[in-house]
Amino acid sequence: MMESQNIKWTREEELNFIKEISQGQQIDQLATKHNRTTSSMDLRLKKIIYENVLAGKSIDTISKALKLTQEVIRQHFISYKEFREKYKGVADIDNINPDLIKITSDQQNLIKNDVQTGGDVLVSKVNNKMKQLESENKMIRTIIENKELRAKMNKMVKDGVIDYNVKLLIREFNKRSKK
Repeated sequence: MMESQNIKWTREEELNFIKEISQGQQIDQLATKHNRTTSSMDLRLKKIIYENVLAGKSIDTISKALKLTQEVIRQHFISYKEFREKYKGVADIDNINPDLIKITSDQQNLIKNDVQTGGDVLVSKVNNKMKQLESENKMIRTIIENKELRAKMNKMVKDGVIDYNVKLLIREFNKRSKK
């Protein structure tokens, strides 16, 4: 088998490869057929998945098209992302095959900016979203706790454990403590 590190993939070869994968053919068989190494075929599959996810295609859509499980798609995406971070850096973000995926220039700029800032933009967005969710969860917990306490208090009044006037005093105390 020929070592194919310097042989560029053609669009036709890549489309054939995608078709063959979706037909259930194995990477090692395809490597022989395409006269490439198994690792280069595996890396190309991961790159195809990575680029399609960046293009906004869902894991489910890619999974159905390639007839691979969603978990395999996720693993390949993560593996290629880690590969890029470790070996490629940010320099090749412009080398994404434009025929394989369609990304608007705005999307490309967002991706470039995110990669060039080391993911700081994405991390910041995730952190902000997490803070927002934590705040919302705290508010929901407080509402639920208040509702549960109100129900317990009403049951205690109904059962005669506490006097209705005590309930009114507690409410008044709560109102004043909030001010």
